[in-house]
Amino acid sequence: MFWFVAGLVLAVVVAYSLMPKPQSVKPNGINDVNTPTSEDGREFPVFRGTCWLEASDTGWLGDFRAKAIKVKSGGGLFGGSKKQTIGYYYYLGLQLFWSIGPIDKFLKLAFGEDKRIGWEGEQAENGTITVNKGNLFGGKKKEGGVGGLVDIEFGASDQSRNAYLQGQIGNDIPAYRGLFALVFRQFYFGTSTYLKKISVLAQCVHTRQDGIAQWYDEKAAILRDTRESLNLSFVLDGSGSMLDIVSGTTTRWDIQEAEIHSALEALKPLAGKAKVGITIYGDEGNPANLFRSIDSSSDIDELKQFISDFPITIPLGTYWSDGMQGAADFFAWAGDGESVVVFTTDGAPTGGQTETDAAIAIRNTIPDVKVHVLNIDLASLTYSNQLDNTGGADVVSSAGGGEITEAALSALQSIGIFDINVAHYIRDALTDPDWGRGLPEVDMGDSFTTAADVFFDEGMGISLRWDRQKPIEEFIEVLLAHADAALYEDRKTGKWELKPIRFNYDPDTLDVLDKSVITKLDKPAWRTFGDLPTAVTVVYTDPDNGKDASAPFSNPALAALQQREKETTLQYPGFHRADLAARVAARDAKSLGSEIFTTDLIGTRALLDYNAGDVIKLDWPEYGISNMIMRVTQGPKVEGRNKIRLPVSTDVYALPDIAPVSAPTDEWVDTAQPPEATDYHIAVEAPYFELIQRAGQSATDALLAENNGVGIILATAVRPAYAINASLYTDAGAGYEESEEVDFCPHAVLAVDIGPTDTVWSITAGVDLTDVRIGSHAQIDGELFRVDAISDTQVTVGRGVLDTVPVPHTAGASIFFWDDYAETDGDDYVASDEIDVKVVPESGSGIADIADITADTVTMATRAFRPYPPGNLLIDSQAYPAVISGSATFAASVAHRDRTQQTSGTLHDTTYSNIGPEVGVTYTWTLYRTDTEAVLQSYSGDNATSKVFTPGYDGEVRLEVKSVRDAKDGWQSLTHTFLFTSEPEMLFESEAAGDQMLDEFGNFMILEGE
Repeated sequence: MFWFVAGLVLAVVVAYSLMPKPQSVKPNGINDVNTPTSEDGREFPVFRGTCWLEASDTGWLGDFRAKAIKVKSGGGLFGGSKKQTIGYYYYLGLQLFWSIGPIDKFLKLAFGEDKRIGWEGEQAENGTITVNKGNLFGGKKKEGGVGGLVDIEFGASDQSRNAYLQGQIGNDIPAYRGLFALVFRQFYFGTSTYLKKISVLAQCVHTRQDGIAQWYDEKAAILRDTRESLNLSFVLDGSGSMLDIVSGTTTRWDIQEAEIHSALEALKPLAGKAKVGITIYGDEGNPANLFRSIDSSSDIDELKQFISDFPITIPLGTYWSDGMQGAADFFAWAGDGESVVVFTTDGAPTGGQTETDAAIAIRNTIPDVKVHVLNIDLASLTYSNQLDNTGGADVVSSAGGGEITEAALSALQSIGIFDINVAHYIRDALTDPDWGRGLPEVDMGDSFTTAADVFFDEGMGISLRWDRQKPIEEFIEVLLAHADAALYEDRKTGKWELKPIRFNYDPDTLDVLDKSVITKLDKPAWRTFGDLPTAVTVVYTDPDNGKDASAPFSNPALAALQQREKETTLQYPGFHRADLAARVAARDAKSLGSEIFTTDLIGTRALLDYNAGDVIKLDWPEYGISNMIMRVTQGPKVEGRNKIRLPVSTDVYALPDIAPVSAPTDEWVDTAQPPEATDYHIAVEAPYFELIQRAGQSATDALLAENNGVGIILATAVRPAYAINASLYTDAGAGYEESEEVDFCPHAVLAVDIGPTDTVWSITAGVDLTDVRIGSHAQIDGELFRVDAISDTQVTVGRGVLDTVPVPHTAGASIFFWDDYAETDGDDYVASDEIDVKVVPESGSGIADIADITADTVTMATRAFRPYPPGNLLIDSQAYPAVISGSATFAASVAHRDRTQQTSGTLHDTTYSNIGPEVGVTYTWTLYRTDTEAVLQSYSGDNATSKVFTPGYDGEVRLEVKSVRDAKDGWQSLTHTFLFTSEPEMLFESEAAGDQMLDEFGNFMILEGE
């Protein structure tokens, strides 16, 4: 026997040595690296708002390193620990420039065309971030990932030299002030020297050249979105004094209502990401509340109406604690998110310091809440400053200066994503000395402030990168087109003025221009029905990926009138909000789809009084024009001593609106996502049957004869969302190593409790059940069973196959159909080895973070070598009876099993007749009292398949039958608990306290005394 085993082992070794060996893979060098480059003399770009940017130039690259990727290549019988180089990890030091700086915030770092996120957060000053996404592109078997340290350099005027670059290049390097740059410190870029496209999301709203503060900064930022959920509670004073007159007929309540309405309007971009609560306090102990999740603009409208409808009565008081309790109730309802309170009051709280303390006590129960207190027409901040925990309360001006909106938006500074007010971008383009026209600040007229207010109220924010390849004047025209505004230099003051083109005039007060000042209408033209655009598509920028998105708008009435359709597409890359793009599409559809009269007015010097954007009335009887409202499209031009040219056009804002119809879109939506961690996973020591399926019986038996503790682990998981397959990672003490790819297995959940003889199970929550092979084995808890039939709601099984036995299972137990899907890591393990196992899902968009995966731990226990347990347990010829009664003895029987014979692929369940026995197997039979665990009777040392027991005890007992061979117990033992009594009448007639009885379902119970 020894020589036979030795010969088999030698044959396996020789066969392995003759296998073809894998060829070595050579690494690339630094000259193979691709990085962004720019042409000589090309300017660095500039951006405002929050933009996705691509690197414009490489400042330096070096500090290159290649590290071999080694994987197990199958050194043992079932795998092995020999490693093969399959590629290289590439590390590189790199300096990339993105734009003119300084900037406000650095928000995201992404890689690849699909912008897979390597890092996200908020960096508001120079610093170093850590990227740890080693599996972002599939791990070492695919395109690797990214990781390492990155220095973020904003480009401030006092920026120091980069220490890492000094260490690589030398101390005599620039500090690169005025440029926004990233420095990658020997950064891991993946398994290829062809670098993925690198993109960043950055904000520049509040900072101008040399880091100076933004002009009119309180209206510079316009909310686009948030990076996390917002829970915002408006707590409003509804006391009687809010009806006091502030000026004219305007009350304090009127000011508050207008301010809150404006603040709510500013929150409309947050649909799906915000919850808002309104609490109006005043009626002691009975604050009025309305809580809403902001899913659409109608939710905002409902909150506004709730405020408008609130009835204030004079006797109501200023009960701050009621207001804060309303806020606390709101946050309990809203759940997770940034918690912010905007709290208003028009007087000291009723009860003074006592009421203030009560409100503060409630505030302190709300985790991480920010409370902004605003006084309505109240100068004293004595109590308000105590409740406010954001740096001090503020006073709302008697005219309502937007303080409440500012408070609401300031709460979003740490989580918000902001565009820049288009008025601010235009002003920067005019005044910036580095990239703009460099005009003096004093040359900017007061209209810029008015325009900024208009755009802020409209949410007219843009985020746009300018590559500086065309004249600044052309870029300003792009900004004006976004805003629908006119820019001109006033001939009288010499100042630059910005005028939004809006319906902001009274037609009855407009100047009428007629033959008294006009001598001629030059180049008159009508744009009439017949060839007008009937559909307008606005192309804007998708905020998530920086790619094009579209907002269509159609005018079916015009199409019917013209008896034809005509489409036009307009580019507005600065817009990043779908709702804003839709509004602009409607605006332009009205302008382009209307009958328009255009002409140049030729007249006297009186025309010099009008500038671009002004509105007038035109009276010209020869053309049938009477008081037609016209818009000046360009400033006046002097063509002679008394000849002035003034281009005008019909003002579309004076025309009737068209009914909006959004055209349907058939755009394909990419639903690819990084995979999630799986909730259901399994790892086991493989039974003997699985080893011979992989290596054959002869080789398996030879290896077990040499070392009976050897074995392998098997693992798989259930498919989570977006995943395609998975990789197996194991840690035997030296850290996790990736080994094989793993297929996901089908899975279901047991719907009802089952006993050891049930073979038809109700199941639920099935996943991939059509992939289950009939005749394969599956696992529930520790029991393996054979699948005989399966549907979405039911599975028919054969119980206790291979080295397991049938046992009861409870509803909710997981069922893993892993036979055809589990995989090994390729290593052989021995008894007592402890292996942590993780199945890490992968998709086309990356691989799940291994840190998010829960490990299964397998402790090797010589499973493959152990004998199979016997099968077909019968007690007094009954399978798993609940009660044996009426005799002082009972008989028990089992059926032989032999693991070495059960290798054909046909799985025999526990009810099958004798197979074997395996050579050397004996059975140990033990009967226990369950109340004391005392042994009532036992047998051992032979392989007889039946025994007779005389318990000498009436009550609950447990019978165990285990197989033994070579001093090893079987992997599992046949076990059954039942009620034994030699007097059957005890079961149903005796009712003394402490007696054991059965209920109508066969469950054991012990009677209690009265």
